[in-house]
Amino acid sequence: MQTIGNPKHTVYLSASWHKEHEEINHYIARILADQYGLIVIGDHRDYRKEKNIRGLNYRDRVDEILNCCSGVVLIFPKQNWPQTTSSRMFVEFLLAAKQNLPILIFIEDGVEVEWERGNEETVFTFGMSKKSNELSVSLCEIIKESFRSSILNDIHSVKLPTPIFLNDPIILSSNKEKRDDDKVNSAIESFQNALLSNRQAQYAFIIAPYDQSSERQVIAETVFQETGLPSVNASDSWAGAPYDSKEIKTKITEAYFVIADLTEVRHACVFEAGVAVGSGRSTFIVRRSSSEELPFGLRKCETKEYLNSDSLRAAVKNHCRQFRRRVFNNELLNLSNNKQTVLPPTDTTLNVPDKTAPTRSWLSMSRLRMSIWSGVLFVLLAIAILVIHHFLTWPLNLFICAIIIVGALITLFVLMHNPLFFYRRLIKPALWSGILINTSGFSLSALTDTAYGFAGFTWSGSTAWSFNIFWIGVIGILVVADLKTHKDPQTFEQ
Repeated sequence: MQTIGNPKHTVYLSASWHKEHEEINHYIARILADQYGLIVIGDHRDYRKEKNIRGLNYRDRVDEILNCCSGVVLIFPKQNWPQTTSSRMFVEFLLAAKQNLPILIFIEDGVEVEWERGNEETVFTFGMSKKSNELSVSLCEIIKESFRSSILNDIHSVKLPTPIFLNDPIILSSNKEKRDDDKVNSAIESFQNALLSNRQAQYAFIIAPYDQSSERQVIAETVFQETGLPSVNASDSWAGAPYDSKEIKTKITEAYFVIADLTEVRHACVFEAGVAVGSGRSTFIVRRSSSEELPFGLRKCETKEYLNSDSLRAAVKNHCRQFRRRVFNNELLNLSNNKQTVLPPTDTTLNVPDKTAPTRSWLSMSRLRMSIWSGVLFVLLAIAILVIHHFLTWPLNLFICAIIIVGALITLFVLMHNPLFFYRRLIKPALWSGILINTSGFSLSALTDTAYGFAGFTWSGSTAWSFNIFWIGVIGILVVADLKTHKDPQTFEQ
């Protein structure tokens, strides 16, 4: 099964945004995705009407996306312009050559094109029959700060440095029954063999506790749907794990951006988030509604609270809008009615059931409240026995004593849920079992001893120095062991 964490390559598909060209775009995208396991991305169509949140223009957006791509596929559509195609695509053509990427060219039938290939420079001319001037555009023009796409309206010729791979343009018929599938597949195979293997792939790094696998899957799925970026984390095999501590820090510092779920402020997660912030990575924090305050250095990061998987998905999607791209894999998946034939997401990341679970939510919201009230209850009842001990009858004394013990057990049970670390799992029951023993002894002594006053409470379990010294010693050992285990945050124990 192919995974989000280990895609083969990412390629940029330069194609028309118009609906009448979707079929021909998806025809090529499906071969790239299904047969060769490629992530296929492009500039997002919404930028026809909206501005990029980070203020990037068309040229800069495309140049940024190409930084993570191993090659570029261009499909020049037939359009009613003097060039007989979209002159805006000349920008993507030239930027691909700027980064010396392998380039695969398709043209829809009806597009007029001539080309002259040289060792150092190649010239493509479009719309020869309607050509009214000898104007051309080259790489030096489009990289100028003053460049605007509107200057391409009168341009027919593109001069570009000859890339390492550039095919003779292949004509695609608008009628899918007349297409030469063998010729198309042969060209794509040659292109695939030429893809750059030394490109630094872009990815998002996800920080989350080990036991929050469903949350990591929701985040990874949403990131891919919005940006086409694979996700990496230190916990899941589908995300590239396992990594050692050095590899984790490297992955974080080289990530395109980082999303950290700090619902429970665990040391390893806080450390990883600190690495992200310290290395200048864009860091977005999500967390369930919590009264626990974030560490000082993370409070300035963009933070969003969530209640369930739907609100988590919405928060991540909103954050990813500034990095969004057109992801053809998603478009193909929608056309396939969720048939799992397209590289990623896979069946482990699609249609993830809502395991952010009512029970986890109930514990997160209620365990502190339950602990407080159950603890207050048995303390008040213990005081009640002390004060009105000699006024009560035996059955009522026994009933109140039982309630005290049940209250202590409820407190112990609630506090043991969602333990943080191994030794901390032991600290809680050791601490609260000692309290339970003392409380029970205190209550039983009050129940059976008729003497009034503190001197009468002589049960050895609650007053013997040997028990309490042993109890304090156990707690001390566990605390020291916990601190020793976590003194080096690079252990990344989650």
